[in-house]
Amino acid sequence: MFAAKDNDMNATKNFILEKSFGLFLQKGYNGVSIRNIQEETRLSKGAIYHHFQGKEEIFAKAMDLFFFPALRSFHYSDDETNTPLKNALNEAIEHRKGHIDKLREMTDFKVDDFYFFKLAFQVEEFYPDFKSKVENTFSEEENEWREVLQMAVQKGEIRKNTDIDLTLSLLMLIPRGLGLSMAFSSGISTDSLKEIYEKFYRTLKE
Repeated sequence: MFAAKDNDMNATKNFILEKSFGLFLQKGYNGVSIRNIQEETRLSKGAIYHHFQGKEEIFAKAMDLFFFPALRSFHYSDDETNTPLKNALNEAIEHRKGHIDKLREMTDFKVDDFYFFKLAFQVEEFYPDFKSKVENTFSEEENEWREVLQMAVQKGEIRKNTDIDLTLSLLMLIPRGLGLSMAFSSGISTDSLKEIYEKFYRTLKE
């Protein structure tokens, strides 16, 4: 009985966070009020405050759940393959596609990278300890890419003389640089990312 109640509470909290994130993505922090969240969720103010102390907490929790995970290119755990880098690049594309699909499910408007990068400046301003959070997020991803690259060298997938540090920097920059570029042009696309990854991968094997 208590487990079912806890599950219902968690489902309601996640529902509020999901709807709120869509609002923050579209309108920014200052453009969203508790009343807007009420209207979007069709919940009473009391129901919202039962789960959260206010807009500030809702914003922070929503960013933890949806914004910061989207900053990462991928999560990788397969060390049994003979092509760890190729697999990791494919996984990175699927990881990004999954976040794009999720963002589109959560919003009633045509979401693109512009809204995500615009939100990033809001998160920097209103999220507690933003810099430390971002540094930790990127550090975790860098460590994973480094492990993948080292495995790729050891297994002969890429050249033995590959500059790991330079390659690592490029792997971190490609999706973010492409995303920023597309934010002001054609919008979200995993096809462009896939094409760049494939060309980059070939240069490491030649």
